[in-house]
Amino acid sequence: MRRRARARLALALAAALAGGCTAGGGAVYGPIGREPRERPPPPVHDDRREDPYDGDLDRAYDDGYSRGWGDREQGRTPAYERWADAYDAASERSFRTGYADGYQRRPHRYGGAGPDVTPVAPDWLVGEWQGWDEQAQVDVRLRVRRDGGVTLVGGGRAQEGVWRNGRLELRRGAWRVERVRGGIVITPEGERVGVRLTRR
Repeated sequence: MRRRARARLALALAAALAGGCTAGGGAVYGPIGREPRERPPPPVHDDRREDPYDGDLDRAYDDGYSRGWGDREQGRTPAYERWADAYDAASERSFRTGYADGYQRRPHRYGGAGPDVTPVAPDWLVGEWQGWDEQAQVDVRLRVRRDGGVTLVGGGRAQEGVWRNGRLELRRGAWRVERVRGGIVITPEGERVGVRLTRR
């Protein structure tokens, strides 16, 4: 009797292995003679997404700061919406914050979400400067404020910006600054010929 029971048990086990079954919810057993294969793990969903505008928020703040400062200089009422073509839905908040800071003459900050940092201009640069651009044949005036705010006027066109990282960072590009005897020379990034300025 025992031999028959053992034979039936062995036959039942062999049939189960041949048909395939799951043991413990882990390994999936295939036909006899093949190694068990592991059940594939469930897909992992990663909800973290890169912000496509992450690198542009600082620029939106800088642009807003320049526009706000310019509107205050020209006596306009504060309204960042007039520059709606300068930002999109993703960068509007940073632009609006920069505009408010520039219009209210608050210290410029690095990035819309970063800590406030006052980019104080050096004493030798603060003040009013003037010169003549030989290439463009226009008068050039530069004003650098103690808090780092910058106004550059060339041929009657004004640009607002900030003194940062040793450069004049304006809406239309950056200018290198070099101290020379009797004044300074400002040169657009990527150019070799600059404009010599002396104090007014």
